Amino acid sequence: MHSKTKLKPNSKRRSKTTSQIEVELQHVEDNLDEQTTKRTTEQQSVQSSSSSRP
Repeated sequence: MHSKTKLKPNSKRRSKTTSQIEVELQHVEDNLDEQTTKRTTEQQSVQSSSSSRP
């Protein structure tokens, strides 16, 4: 009986950490998205400036 009560909080904690990891992963993905969009906008601006040159 004692081991059962000990296991319960452990499982709860584990689920919490997994959710935290998921959230962190989401943040990382968001950051990556931001970086890629920044890069594409920079490339676009460079292309437009070079194409506007005669």
